[in-house]
Amino acid sequence: TPSSVVFYDTESLASNVTFSDADLDLGDLGGNLTWFAPVDTVHVTHYVVYMAEGHRGHGRKFMGKVTVDDENFFVPPETPKAGFTHFLVYTLSDLALQT
Repeated sequence: TPSSVVFYDTESLASNVTFSDADLDLGDLGGNLTWFAPVDTVHVTHYVVYMAEGHRGHGRKFMGKVTVDDENFFVPPETPKAGFTHFLVYTLSDLALQT
């Protein structure tokens, strides 16, 4: 006998990620990373921040995570740039990290 299941597929992406570098050293970073929260945050528990070698996340390095109530992350002064070109902000739910 056929049966069905109702499910809801949602997408919750952080947007407009902006970084203000306040570290004056050429090879170092430091300052505030900010973003806009997704419209739908009902399943979002945290934001996870990475530095990466490109916008697709290649060679990413975990920087930290903040609760869904925060829309900013402080990058400590003298954080080595070390070939990283992008900051990535992923949403995290009880089920999985954004992919």
